[in-house]
Amino acid sequence: EALGMKLDDIVTNLDLGIAVIDLTLSDLTVTNMHVESVVALCLPESQSLEVDLGDTDMALSFSWAFKQEGWPYVSDHGTGTASVEGIMGSVIGELGYDHDCGVGQLTSGSVDFDFGDIDISLQGGGSALFGDILNMLVGLLEDLFSDTLNQIIADSLLENINSNLQQTAIQYIADNMSE
Repeated sequence: EALGMKLDDIVTNLDLGIAVIDLTLSDLTVTNMHVESVVALCLPESQSLEVDLGDTDMALSFSWAFKQEGWPYVSDHGTGTASVEGIMGSVIGELGYDHDCGVGQLTSGSVDFDFGDIDISLQGGGSALFGDILNMLVGLLEDLFSDTLNQIIADSLLENINSNLQQTAIQYIADNMSE
């Protein structure tokens, strides 16, 4: 399940032309996720499963910090939130068999999600003082979040599907042992 999931830190180097900024997002946590619909389609010819996600919303919290590499060495830090609405897309994974567990497994293949509105809010530090820099960073953060969220959603879907496959296999074995 994605809720409460801790994500890897995002560390990037942004060349703004007049300055180079080191940006770090840490303590990334999924704080809310609402999934309107999930449809799974079995594609027997390619032994794969397509999982389509419809109209999903997600919220994240994080800590942020930036530091300018050159003079005047401006830096700031604080916390932030991101709200993503209207996530739609699909994951296509290969169906396989886990010989250790004795159940089917779905492995990641292609991931393709589109994001509606991404609203990012930064708090703390001297954010009022460095408002122009932060406004520039918010636009760049939207791109970073799009890339990161693609993988988060895919991993969460695969984990849930594989958990359900394993539970189904365990229930099938239990039902057949009692006969």
